[in-house]
Amino acid sequence: TILKRFFGIFFEITKQGIILLNYLGRNILIHIKHGQTDLEFLQEKAKTQRFIAYKEEYINKLMPPSNKLSDLFMVISLDHTLLIHNIGIKFRAIDLLCERYPQVVNNVSFVFLIKCFEGSKQPFEQTAFIEKEVKRIREKYKRENIIHYEIVQRFELEKRLALFSIANIFLYPLNL
Repeated sequence: TILKRFFGIFFEITKQGIILLNYLGRNILIHIKHGQTDLEFLQEKAKTQRFIAYKEEYINKLMPPSNKLSDLFMVISLDHTLLIHNIGIKFRAIDLLCERYPQVVNNVSFVFLIKCFEGSKQPFEQTAFIEKEVKRIREKYKRENIIHYEIVQRFELEKRLALFSIANIFLYPLNL
């Protein structure tokens, strides 16, 4: 495979369909789920005013400097504040990606939809951490809409569908 030939990365696939690989001493699990969806239900939701409004809102917020939607590469991540360390790792990954490949700075937008649980022990500290990291990355790469985040109480279906409809990559934690 290309991973073995070009990068020297070896992997195995479990009976459950999980890809296991070790990269730079870290064990990485890639789990691809194929869920059943009610296509007619989703098509109806995609016709609602709420879906259309969310989609337009996200396109306007995340438009790249070229103002051409075809130039926009979007990475969407659903997270929650209980796993704040995962969000921190993602911010570090974004920073490294932009450092190593400056051409992505003007062509990629990262969107975090973060669920804050009511029982969260330190919501203020977690929110402050997220705000600080987003501000740091925006200032470092001089692009306000390189990262967009929203902290929500629940993941509203129309909002998720609007994001999914314009996303190129979708990150979803296994334990959400």
